[in-house]
Amino acid sequence: MKGTFVALNLNKSSVSQCGNLPLNLRTPKLVMNLERLGSLFPQKYSFMRILIRNLFKKNPNFRVEKNKLNSMGFGHCVLTINLGEVLYSLVCFTGKLAAEERSDRVIATKWDACFCLYLGIPNDQEIKKLRQHVTKQENGRFNNNVLVLSRANKSVSLFEYVLNCLANGKQPSKKSIMKTSYLMRTTAVYGNGKFGIADRNLISGNKELIPPFQIEMLTVYLIREFSFFYIEYLAKHKNKKNAITLDLNLKKYLGIGNSTGLGMAPFLVNHPSLLHSWIMAKELILAEVLKFKTLTNFQFQKFIELLTRAKKHVNEWQVEDKSQSRKIKKLNSEVNLLIKKLTTQNLPNIYLLKYFFDQTKNLSIETQEIVASILIELAPNKFEGIEECLANPNEPKLVPSMLISELIEIIRNDYDWVFKLDLRKKSSDTNFWYISQEKLEPRLGNRYEEKGSELEMPFKIPHYVKLLKSLLEKYPNKNDTVASFLLKNPSERFIIRRIQNNARYPYSEIRDNLVDKNCKPIDMLRCKLSFFGASKFDPKSDKWTRVTLFQGAPIASEFFSNKKNYDDWSFATLTN
Repeated sequence: MKGTFVALNLNKSSVSQCGNLPLNLRTPKLVMNLERLGSLFPQKYSFMRILIRNLFKKNPNFRVEKNKLNSMGFGHCVLTINLGEVLYSLVCFTGKLAAEERSDRVIATKWDACFCLYLGIPNDQEIKKLRQHVTKQENGRFNNNVLVLSRANKSVSLFEYVLNCLANGKQPSKKSIMKTSYLMRTTAVYGNGKFGIADRNLISGNKELIPPFQIEMLTVYLIREFSFFYIEYLAKHKNKKNAITLDLNLKKYLGIGNSTGLGMAPFLVNHPSLLHSWIMAKELILAEVLKFKTLTNFQFQKFIELLTRAKKHVNEWQVEDKSQSRKIKKLNSEVNLLIKKLTTQNLPNIYLLKYFFDQTKNLSIETQEIVASILIELAPNKFEGIEECLANPNEPKLVPSMLISELIEIIRNDYDWVFKLDLRKKSSDTNFWYISQEKLEPRLGNRYEEKGSELEMPFKIPHYVKLLKSLLEKYPNKNDTVASFLLKNPSERFIIRRIQNNARYPYSEIRDNLVDKNCKPIDMLRCKLSFFGASKFDPKSDKWTRVTLFQGAPIASEFFSNKKNYDDWSFATLTN
């Protein structure tokens, strides 16, 4: 595979290039279609896992700095944590919310709790000002001490059940916890300068925050801690005599929920170089693990343990969506089959992991990808240097000196998939992506039934490629430069830049038609969420889903006590 890539430290003693790719790396042709991207699972180098590793390495001090909640749980509190030499505060505001006002949709204007991650510890005057604006979320005004903005609602039935249990001195049942797996769910987590909050460059100098979305993941982790503090606080005020705290194992199983819609999807199209880095890093580690010639007894037993744990995790993954339910049922059956093969058949003495992964080739894509995530768990710590590769600062840049003949060759080699699509059908451009003026959030419209397609985002990639190739083939002098071509065809600048970037970063392009009538944006959501580290994907339509974040992760009280297994929390289960 051709291309040059950002530097990657795979171990302490040597520096290699991400471009020095092993021969067994899965190709973009196999990996970069929506069906597979919409089947990904979190893995060892997902952003939440990276955050937890960094937290435990730094021994952060976590505490409740201020608590101004009343007996009903309304008011504010401040949770603080240090990461490196920097202190961060989660400022939490809670208020009364009527049932009819509680909504996970982006158009909501009230929530059970609103949050911001603040640089340092705000004083009382600053908290008073923050209350005025954080509770308004998108409509507030912020300075660059506000790093992240978020809000959350209670998962009402589970929250009230757990609250009553704790207040009456008993632990909630595992069955109830397993059904929902979070006490609260966020409906938005905004970072990177959105709505006037701090730009990423203000925090990117902190080494612990170099991998993508670390400050957002820290915010979500602290919201999870808030949910535990909050429910125990309410239980104590409900019954001071009998109230107890939530069992540690139940806390660790509980994550924080998240409702995610179309707003997340365009990121993968708008940041192609970053998408490449995420996918390539995962594929590179998988390829390295598949090259293991032999396994120690510990590695073999760990592999079986992870497979068994994943099987139990899948058993606890319950959704209402019929399509996803069928996939889960098939996944469960196939994982059982693989475990049986691993424990009853004669196995090769060398390259066992490659042999095992090859057994999935005729199985469902969900099974292939869950096994890929399991295999990546076996990667030794020396590969943690790949975390630096996940942040790719290189945005697509035009190469005007490229010859037209070279550009045509790139299209033929890297975009051959475009010409296998039937783009003549009306359904091939039914949809258009646009930004809602009301909420400044991405939306999906039907160009034949709705107005506004003239304002669409440039997501008709296959259509643009097809038109460009036609123009290039008609151009008289193929030895002219791209610059010469653009003088006569300036509107082609966007797609040429994108194609040139894909030649350098081959995992940067989703190989599907994103405006086709049958395109399912939820596949893009799952792809991005899997790199965050989200689990228990629970589709509510083909445009939005609920997931669980940090399920199984250590809690803050373990920072100084759980030094052995703090990174071993993939495929969380209550039945192990």
